[in-house]
Amino acid sequence: MAMLAQEYLPSYTLKDYKKWEGKWEMIKGIPYAWEYTLPAFHQCILQNVLLNLPVEFATSKGQHTTFQFDWIVSQDTVVCPDIVFVNKPIKTDDFFMTTPLVIMEIMTKNSENKDRGVKFNLYEYEGVNYYILVDAENQIFEIYELKDRFYKLVKKFGNGAFEFNLDGVKTEMLFSKNWFTTKAKKLKVASKRLKNAVSSKKVNND
Repeated sequence: MAMLAQEYLPSYTLKDYKKWEGKWEMIKGIPYAWEYTLPAFHQCILQNVLLNLPVEFATSKGQHTTFQFDWIVSQDTVVCPDIVFVNKPIKTDDFFMTTPLVIMEIMTKNSENKDRGVKFNLYEYEGVNYYILVDAENQIFEIYELKDRFYKLVKKFGNGAFEFNLDGVKTEMLFSKNWFTTKAKKLKVASKRLKNAVSSKKVNND
């Protein structure tokens, strides 16, 4: 099947984006549904990550760590990373425009293509120094560092430490499989059971 010509692909702007209902991301004018799969499991990992951030990542006068805020990259690109670290204060309640030094995405099976594909390329192109992929299924952390304008996988592990260079300030962060807690696993199982129950009920009703 021949590829669709560029003029037939949807193309939206920030003005359109602000009118959409629900949670979306937009990359180069193309809308992407925001990841809602297994929200309890996802949020549990997110909370564990935030609780274990080093003090250098904490909010201060000159830097800010936040989560699930819209990053307005341009007039046709808005993304909502799970966790970002920027070296400038965020002055609004729901978005920022500064290119982050670090982005972390908690990756699920449903989000893997986007996180490893279009988002990987976007963060690389925009000059995000570090991209951390948290593989929720396999309990693995992947850290990519921007070197000569391209990402290089510098560490892939389950437990351990990594030293970040944040605008000349070296900061060590400990990563642990304990972030994928038993509680988180139970939430994941419960979410799957709920999803299966809803599907089964729908089939029976049909």
